[in-house]
Amino acid sequence: MALPVFAQVAAEEKAISVSGEVVSVDLGKSQVVVKQLKDAVTSTYENTTFEVAPETKVTKADTTLQLSDLKVGDKVIVKYTTDVSGKQKVESITVETE
Repeated sequence: MALPVFAQVAAEEKAISVSGEVVSVDLGKSQVVVKQLKDAVTSTYENTTFEVAPETKVTKADTTLQLSDLKVGDKVIVKYTTDVSGKQKVESITVETE
């Protein structure tokens, strides 16, 4: 019986990508806040806080970075999954090049 439950959990964890601008980086909490477009019609933005784990890949143009390398204003793409309990796991943060 446990197998179908595990299959269901795995099926519900799909990767999500969001793009936006770094608003803040908190090295003490290992968090980055990204401002992303919520509604293009009304030009409404929202801030999302992402917890960055040690295994999260942070890159720019094929170069590996550290969380401390992220700067306010950087344009980024954050890829993450959300488990059934709603907890986010950030897989990668890619800094866009100009």
